[in-house]
Amino acid sequence: MKEKRVVLGAAGWLIGKRIGDSGGFGEVFEATAEDGTSAAVKFIPQGREVAGRELLFADVKARNVVPVIDKGEVAEWQFTKGGPAAAWVIVMPLAETSLEAHLKAAGGTVPLAEAIAILLDIALALSNLAEGVVHRDLKPANVLLLGGRWCLADFGLARYADATTGTMDTWKGAGTPWYQAPEVWNYDHQTVAIDVYSFGVIAFQLLSGNLPFLGPTREDLRRQHVHEAPPGLQGVPPILAALVAECLHKLPELRQTPAEVLDLLTRASGPAVEGGRAALAAANLAEVTQRAEQGRLSAQLDAEVERRKQILAVGEAELPRISEILLREIAHQAPAGRVQDLGQDGWIFTLGRAKLAFSSARPAVYDWARTSNPPFDVIAYAGVQLQVPDFHPGPHPAFTNPGGVGTYEYKGRSHSLWYCNARGGRYRWFETAFMSSPMINQHPRTEPYALRPDAGARRAFETTDLHQVAVPFRPLDATDLDAFVDRWATLLAAAYEGTLTFPSQLPEPGADGSWK
Repeated sequence: MKEKRVVLGAAGWLIGKRIGDSGGFGEVFEATAEDGTSAAVKFIPQGREVAGRELLFADVKARNVVPVIDKGEVAEWQFTKGGPAAAWVIVMPLAETSLEAHLKAAGGTVPLAEAIAILLDIALALSNLAEGVVHRDLKPANVLLLGGRWCLADFGLARYADATTGTMDTWKGAGTPWYQAPEVWNYDHQTVAIDVYSFGVIAFQLLSGNLPFLGPTREDLRRQHVHEAPPGLQGVPPILAALVAECLHKLPELRQTPAEVLDLLTRASGPAVEGGRAALAAANLAEVTQRAEQGRLSAQLDAEVERRKQILAVGEAELPRISEILLREIAHQAPAGRVQDLGQDGWIFTLGRAKLAFSSARPAVYDWARTSNPPFDVIAYAGVQLQVPDFHPGPHPAFTNPGGVGTYEYKGRSHSLWYCNARGGRYRWFETAFMSSPMINQHPRTEPYALRPDAGARRAFETTDLHQVAVPFRPLDATDLDAFVDRWATLLAAAYEGTLTFPSQLPEPGADGSWK
């Protein structure tokens, strides 16, 4: 086979066998210089924004960081995947092994003293880089044994710590999922705190022989890193267990700095503490664990608030289409009616003395989901209300007593519009309404009626309470609102004619259990 040789800035290099399966965003080979120096040469295909990123960090000088001893580019290189392409070339000292290979050879775990020594080397590198560089892909495969020290390599995803826009802030979601911090999964701004989190994952792996989160799918890993608490480390000195727990905080502002990590590790590498100091270290671990849980819950709440905001925006955009179709159809059939535009609050259509009102969307109050196991999730609510022109005395069908039939003044009806997942699956607008319990001796003059989704409305789905579901949950689709429009057109006509009375049957058939 013809020998491959490349000439760069400092020397010519004879390319040997490939090292490993990949080199991040390139391919790595053994190489020998003209003077016999052994090295590792990495070829990175040009044409991608990330391609030349490592060259930007080629001059980074920090302890325990694999140095670049030569660099350049070639017009064409035959890549195993993707075929021939122009390439950037980086030459580094040939490492003895990677931490990934070392762990595999050791059966997945190493003695405590060796684990601390490895972590000290990595922490020293991070503390040197912290002032200017975020690695963004810290993992055992990118930690190499060089000259007796474990050093960081592969800066293909790195960025400068003060870079907030432009090319240095791209590839936010890239990396290795088992080691990614919550803010990477959430595409938030990334600081050196993400390297501290990845360091915590490596530390957990070294000290326990397992990863804190195992997936197995990418979506599982996202949920675990963003929301779930990592297992506690067993059989590890409290100072080390506390260190790892703080590195794995969900909130980046609660993690230590690389310098603090290095200081704690230096202390942990000393003689084991005993007596009162050991008890205090155990108490510190308990406090760190408690703070970590508080941070996890806070991060989970923040994520839930953001999730609801995004879903709410969709619901707020959909409701005006439903409102517009109802108003357009009613106004078309009754052009003598008057429309009062309430702006962001909705509208009122008046025909004679009958009034049909449609309200705008409002965010659901959080009381609905505050207690455990809500029947479904509600994001927003609105309503449709119909008022009759006069009060019509008449018997309420739900109330009788031995002395005779009660008499009430009927004012009309209103229905709730809830943006929720009442039928399971996706969120959409549903129409429903409620009624007062037949067990009480006093009834509203508007029935069925709308309720906002709060703790009181929740009880209508759980017990025989003051409120009960009276109208089945009916999904509203802006592309097919014929039944919705016809229902309210019929009711509005009856209200105008003075024939609208208490419904003869409540709840309507199918109301019970019409939600998931």
